[in-house]
Amino acid sequence: MSKKYFIVFLSFLLLLTMTLSACTHDYSQDEGYQSFFLNTDTVDDKEIKNMIIDMFVKYNDENFMGYIDHFNWERSEKRQYVQSEKEMPTRQTYEIKHLSTVLMLNDDTRAQAGVTVVCTIRDRDSGETQMTYQCDIIFTLEKQDGEWIVTQQETDGESYDYLS
Repeated sequence: MSKKYFIVFLSFLLLLTMTLSACTHDYSQDEGYQSFFLNTDTVDDKEIKNMIIDMFVKYNDENFMGYIDHFNWERSEKRQYVQSEKEMPTRQTYEIKHLSTVLMLNDDTRAQAGVTVVCTIRDRDSGETQMTYQCDIIFTLEKQDGEWIVTQQETDGESYDYLS
């Protein structure tokens, strides 16, 4: 193989690797998340569910920018959010208990996702659990440039069930 073709091949391989790594993980194949996916889910349902799960996985890994990148906020607002999360004396983690999606009638670019999560709040230094509660979150989403983006998040404060 000539040097020219080898360089073209390596460039193609690099581009392919970058493209594949940019794709959202398919959580429907992960044992811990399979139950959230139904045989009747549309492609959009699966995309939304994968995105919502990915958001919480990134948040739990303290990849706050990866989490907030799914929202339609301005870049400066995202940076402020990330900074405030890093400065918190506590650390929150979320466990998804239920996840469902609904596409809006007559509009395949709008949807809602309902999520029930258990949130655990721990002291960042000691790791001691300070509180555990369950709540319901509704995400309103819009498809922009082929990607689902969160345009609104509602947490029903009345539905908080404090577990500890």
